[in-house]
Amino acid sequence: MPAIDPSQLPAPNFGASVASPNEQTRAEFAAQASAIVDRQGHLQWHTPSRHEGDGDKGEAVEGADIWSAGTDEAIPDLNAPTAVQGGRERGLILHKLMEEILTGELDDDSKIVIARAGELIYSLGETSSVDPAKGLVPEELAGCVARTLALPRVAELRPHLNSRSIVCRRSIATKTPLLALSTP
Repeated sequence: MPAIDPSQLPAPNFGASVASPNEQTRAEFAAQASAIVDRQGHLQWHTPSRHEGDGDKGEAVEGADIWSAGTDEAIPDLNAPTAVQGGRERGLILHKLMEEILTGELDDDSKIVIARAGELIYSLGETSSVDPAKGLVPEELAGCVARTLALPRVAELRPHLNSRSIVCRRSIATKTPLLALSTP
């Protein structure tokens, strides 16, 4: 390709500029600046589990240990939610389990998920517990993942779910957008 000789190019024509006086007053400028600031969106990070777990060991549910037919007591609700200690570690483990299942790195077989939950608990420097109200229980974590994947809407969308997505919503109370971000 031949070299370009800039001296052979036509002179640039930027058009005639006409100077005009600025008739905007300080008050008009301040009003316009205020309107711009009012229209700006602000993002606020929302991490629900960030403050859970620090000293919060869940709620103990009082109730009969054994129910026997023939008593006047009501039948206990066996499907009632279990008291679970929330927290950052639990959220990290659940997130990782779901991610590994959605990407195909982990089979959703309960024994495999329980074993992986135990590995993740150990990798965070924690020990497994037998009581979900007091700590991390691999079986409970695997059960939570299984229940989530079994939800009808999740099961329907599962083939199309992406484990790494940006999720945004607007707070009704403050009208501030909240952003949960997961990057690859």
